[in-house]
Amino acid sequence: MGHRLKLEEVACEIAPARTRARVQLRNAGLEHVGLASSRAGEGNWQQVVAQATVNAVRMYAGFAGAEMRLALDAVNVVSDPNPVVLVSITAGVEGQELSLLGSAMLRDDPQRAVAKAVLQALNRQIERLTPLLSGAAG
Repeated sequence: MGHRLKLEEVACEIAPARTRARVQLRNAGLEHVGLASSRAGEGNWQQVVAQATVNAVRMYAGFAGAEMRLALDAVNVVSDPNPVVLVSITAGVEGQELSLLGSAMLRDDPQRAVAKAVLQALNRQIERLTPLLSGAAG
């Protein structure tokens, strides 16, 4: 326990030419930041926020020494009757390819919900891969 990444901040700037996102995660007092952007027509803001979250998780995994490759496969919003964001991620872990899914209700803060869905998909894998991190930090 204790290796779950906590969502601190999500910022997304949507402009006519480019969308940019910054996601800040925290674990054991350390911050891990992920950035992502796309040009107009390359993707929607949900994909940019999800990619920034994946990038922040990559920063943490690299810091923790975890061998993990991550690829964002899809981000979809389902509205029946309450909007839910679904993310699909492929993780290369210990020589295996894992298909991971995460979801979160959109509710009041849709950008935060996208980041939470990514964390829901990845946090269990992060916990499994970093069980010795707390011993290494001491």
